[in-house]
Amino acid sequence: MKNFTVAGRRAASSVNNPVAVEFQIEKGAVRVANPPSTGQLIMFFRDMSEGGTDAVDGIFGLLRVALSESDYNGVQQDLRDGKYDIEMLIEVVQWLVEQWSGRPTQPSSESSPSRKRTGRPSTAKPRSVGRTSPRSL
Repeated sequence: MKNFTVAGRRAASSVNNPVAVEFQIEKGAVRVANPPSTGQLIMFFRDMSEGGTDAVDGIFGLLRVALSESDYNGVQQDLRDGKYDIEMLIEVVQWLVEQWSGRPTQPSSESSPSRKRTGRPSTAKPRSVGRTSPRSL
């Protein structure tokens, strides 16, 4: 019989930047989110990909494992009190995942950056457009 063990794997981090992250919503309490395990993170992504109530469950599931019990209860109470809404909570969760992944998403720019010049500038004089040179006559 094959026996699978996880003790050696638990030491390995589930994220690239396995640090506790502090955040604050609307001048409320400062909360501390600890990085999730690999299993917790995969469950979150699974729930998010399914959408609907599963996505909401995924958000709360990730917060439940990342926050202390008092911080998690505080977030729930803030939602009940109408201090912020689910959209704000989604932004928080996205930001937390970016912090833990070590790869924050960058907003796409309207256009590509300019090409970097690699050589010396040309010394040729520009030709006039629409004029006929005396030699071509």
